[in-house]
Amino acid sequence: MSPADRNAGSDEASALTIAAEPGLNSRWPSLAMSADGGFVVAYEGSVSGLSELTLAFLNLDGTVRGYTRVDPDAFTDQGPSVTILANGYVSVSWTDNGVDILTRLVDPVTRTALGPTLTFLENQSGNQTGSSTIGLSNGTFATAWTDGN
Repeated sequence: MSPADRNAGSDEASALTIAAEPGLNSRWPSLAMSADGGFVVAYEGSVSGLSELTLAFLNLDGTVRGYTRVDPDAFTDQGPSVTILANGYVSVSWTDNGVDILTRLVDPVTRTALGPTLTFLENQSGNQTGSSTIGLSNGTFATAWTDGN
């Protein structure tokens, strides 16, 4: 039974607990629905004091299809924002080291990164935080963030 079916006809929402990848202390989740009815969760996970970003690909019932590490360096990556593009690819943006805004595209079928990490803003004075990404109808995406200057 899917989460939506459990409480059909009631005013109660049904909870679905999603387990992060084992061994990570996870926080700051961002969710997006995929075209096949599943969903993607981007989250920051802490390992040995370093933050790294992970995408979890899940079925509607919450079972995990797989995990993909998003960030290339696992330094201090924070605040992921995930969206699904019109072509089905996943776009996730985040703040790297408190000053850089990065984005990575991921193929949801193979769960592999497509090309290099895209850098929107690099080595600016002041912190760059709170990125938010949306997919546009033409298959591209837009990303906004808070400029600490």
